[in-house]
Formats: sequence, structure tokens, C-alpha cells
Amino acid sequence: MTTPSGVANLNSEYIAWFKGTGMNDVASIGGKGASLGEMYSSLTEKGIPIPNGFTVTVDAYAEFVDSEIDSMRWSGVSEAEGLPGLRDLVMKASTLRGAIHACFEGADTSDHLECIPEHFSLGLLS
Repeated sequence: MTTPSGVANLNSEYIAWFKGTGMNDVASIGGKGASLGEMYSSLTEKGIPIPNGFTVTVDAYAEFVDSEIDSMRWSGVSEAEGLPGLRDLVMKASTLRGAIHACFEGADTSDHLECIPEHFSLGLLS
């Protein structure tokens, strides 16, 4: 994974630049990030000028959603219309991941979300 010159010192543990990433990096940057890296490489090799961008790593995402949060952080959030009690469930969560799980608890996601089995083994979903 390559860091472009002249860019502020960004922690490479949390980001991956498109230049130098591809489908071999799915485990560390996810499918969308890997696809963007492939697209960047493919198009720049053909002479199409595309600015180098970056994607957030799987580890960065995991650290973000697993960080402890104060339940009072949610105090300004109003109750969701048609979902009584959801706000209270979210406020009990100690992490953003817990709050996300609370939002989907009991929901029928069969028509809305595609869960890929390898996401579970990578720890992206639990």
C-alpha cells in the first residue's frame, strides 16, 4: 500500500491508498476498497487521470464501531417514528456496534441486506 508524496502523515494502519491496493487486499480493506484500488490501477494504466484516493481499513472500522461510548451521547436523539423503544435500546449499548445491532434486532433483513458468510469469519459482522 503506497502513500502519495506531499500528503499529511496519515496513519497507514487505518487507511489504504488506492494506488497499490487490489483484490488481494479484501481481508484488510474490504471488497469495495479493493475494487476501488483495482479500478484506480486499471484506469490509470490506460492513461485516464484519476486522483489517488484512500479507503478506511477493516481494522479502522472495527476500532470505530467497537469504541466505548457514553450512553448520554444518544440523549439528543429522538425516538424513531414507528419504532417505539428503539431509542432506549440504543442508549443501553456501550459501543456503536451494539447500537447498530439494537437497530436491527428483530428486523426482517432478508429483502434488504446481503450478508456474505466470509464477513462473519473476518469479524465484520457478529
